[in-house]
Amino acid sequence: MNDLDEGRHKLRTLAYVAKVFIVIAVIAAMVDMVTVLAPSALGDLNYNDPELGSVWLSDLAVLLSAIPVAMWIYRAHANLDAADLPGLEYTPGWSVGWFFIPFASLWKPFSAMRELWNASHGAVGDYSETAPALLWVWWLCWVFRGIAGLGAIDYTLEVLGTGVMIASASALWMIVDIVTRRQESFGLGEVFA
Repeated sequence: MNDLDEGRHKLRTLAYVAKVFIVIAVIAAMVDMVTVLAPSALGDLNYNDPELGSVWLSDLAVLLSAIPVAMWIYRAHANLDAADLPGLEYTPGWSVGWFFIPFASLWKPFSAMRELWNASHGAVGDYSETAPALLWVWWLCWVFRGIAGLGAIDYTLEVLGTGVMIASASALWMIVDIVTRRQESFGLGEVFA
């Protein structure tokens, strides 16, 4: 088995784990939403009670899902490197690392994912030309959730932020699934032209 075949096998496993964690994050966000919108449905729980940890369940689930998602992003980009594609701007390490760089984290991770998407779909040369709506939904919802999270004390922002987090996670689940299938289902010459 060559490096690319082994990488695609690892990618399949990481995609499965990442998608499971994304689903857990969405379920946790739905529980969070119920806690915020209908606290009476959960009994005598008070949303403003600092001892109530369940309202932060979605934040914890998102944080935990970041690990397998980051591993998947790294592996998917490593597969592009293993395919020896010309003109790649992002290394596997920086495709993940940009998420942690202040201000650059507002656009660089999106650019890296756009490159991953386009290269995995057979684009040649300039991988930054276009991005499908699915990538835009994922990224804009993710950025908005980050901004809304800053005002989490405000009830409306919390509800709206949780809703867009669910949209972002759902779009990310589809991105992981589609890119993984694209890198798996075609031969080296077809996908990585």
